[in-house]
Amino acid sequence: MSAPALGGLELDSIAHGIRTADEVVKEAPVELTAATPSTPGRFLVLFAGEVAEVEYAMRRGREIAGTHLVDRLFLPIVDEQVIPALGRVRPPESQDAIGILETRTAVSTILSADSAAKAAEVVIVQIVVSRGLHGKGFVTLAGTVADVQAGAEAGRRAAEDVGGAVADIVIPNPDPKLAERIYAGEWGTLEGRPLY
Repeated sequence: MSAPALGGLELDSIAHGIRTADEVVKEAPVELTAATPSTPGRFLVLFAGEVAEVEYAMRRGREIAGTHLVDRLFLPIVDEQVIPALGRVRPPESQDAIGILETRTAVSTILSADSAAKAAEVVIVQIVVSRGLHGKGFVTLAGTVADVQAGAEAGRRAAEDVGGAVADIVIPNPDPKLAERIYAGEWGTLEGRPLY
């Protein structure tokens, strides 16, 4: 999907999260890109559309979420890589460097990815939010060493601005076996089930 704006609401209640998702899509003609439980007992609502529509939906969502709102996100001009990276892995052509941005909340992860992509010529390989990560998330980036460093720095600063930064790491010339695992998006399984 190509949309100019992305909104996100993270709640500390699954029931209130489901109700909020319903109200968001009733308020404005936005596309619900995610409405899912996340850990630890949270609910993530993401929606995309025209800027004004996302603003209306965001306003209504915040009103409905009330005290259950943990974090929020409004990107009036979201980078074109962000929404697709939430649903799939995008292996890069170059393996010069890999960057990892770790954040405290799902929406700060998305903000971090968007800022990294806008600051440098990086590929957003994957955005992982809250799945078995106790509410945390991470972004993997790829590109030249200089671009990954610039992207990681911008992503960290964006997450710091909202109190969500945990770590940013750049790995020049990653081992091919590690890169293969990262680009596959498979972070490990136990008895056939994902660990994250």
